[in-house]
Amino acid sequence: MRFIVLIMSTVILPFTTHPSKIILVLRKLRFPHWLILIITLTIRFIPMTFQNFTNTRNAQKLRRNKLRLKDITFLIGTLLITSLRTAKQMALALESRAFGASDQRTSLKIIKFKHRDLIFSIFSASILMLVFLNFGARLWML
Repeated sequence: MRFIVLIMSTVILPFTTHPSKIILVLRKLRFPHWLILIITLTIRFIPMTFQNFTNTRNAQKLRRNKLRLKDITFLIGTLLITSLRTAKQMALALESRAFGASDQRTSLKIIKFKHRDLIFSIFSASILMLVFLNFGARLWML
């Protein structure tokens, strides 16, 4: 149950937090720029892939009443093709904006960590550690 809550929290994040705020926090935590890009693109692709899945599945439902194995293979193929096209467009956009040409980054907004942010971060990390320790201890007992 705890593992499901942990996974669901990572799925809920892209639907509730704007990617620019996530980028600002990761920059403040001094993550490497390439890792911030990977995290941001992953967060962006989750809702987009879900929307493509819904659109394709609805189109299949309009054509047929029953779901067949052939329909699932077409659905997976369509999702793969649209994801590859989107990734290609994203790569062209990053290249045209010269991503990675300079290590110096600027931002319109600035985030300042306050004492309550630090307290909340420590509290959240300690709860996460307790969950992992408790879950790990149960695995060793099996």
